[in-house]
Amino acid sequence: MPIKRKELKNRYKELFGEVSNLMNEWDPMRFESAGGLVEEYDPEVARILAAAVKGISDFELSQKISLAMRESFEDDFGEKETLEIAKKVNAAISAHSVFVAGLMRDTENAWESYRRINFAFWGMLLFSIPFVLVAFAFALVFRLSEAAIVPFLAIYVVTWLGVGLGRSLFQCPQCGNSFFMGTGPMRFYHPFSSKCVNCGCPVGGP
Repeated sequence: MPIKRKELKNRYKELFGEVSNLMNEWDPMRFESAGGLVEEYDPEVARILAAAVKGISDFELSQKISLAMRESFEDDFGEKETLEIAKKVNAAISAHSVFVAGLMRDTENAWESYRRINFAFWGMLLFSIPFVLVAFAFALVFRLSEAAIVPFLAIYVVTWLGVGLGRSLFQCPQCGNSFFMGTGPMRFYHPFSSKCVNCGCPVGGP
């Protein structure tokens, strides 16, 4: 029986917490000694977890961990350290194998939904000028007033705005936050971002 979406989210939070604890125990940036931690590594945890659920080897995951840490903190970490963490993360993943399979399906469906709405958004934007020209040409050929085509133009614009709203509300399958809107104190909207502004996940996943 398929796992319901609500249950998937709860299980994901549980797994996220386990991996977050592993990262905090490792604490390569020594945040704890500086009075930090709690959610310091959450963006990296999201990226690591997204890669790990694909069933990659310990070595491959250790490389993903190194890349995520290097891009976030501009520092390199020993292969032994990252490999040790990779083994622990994969062990946590194995303990949630049934849930992970459901999560993968849910994630793939989410990205497919995003691709469709993103295609519609940009397709309608690019087609807007030809649409207007065709509408006016139609009015000239059939000797219609400009006011006669206004409703059609209005419907087109409203539809495009609706598609744009749906796109802007898209939630990142990796971290669960808005893909285009930051969650920090400075809640900037980045409509042209090709990566989640909260966890750095690229379109389609890592």
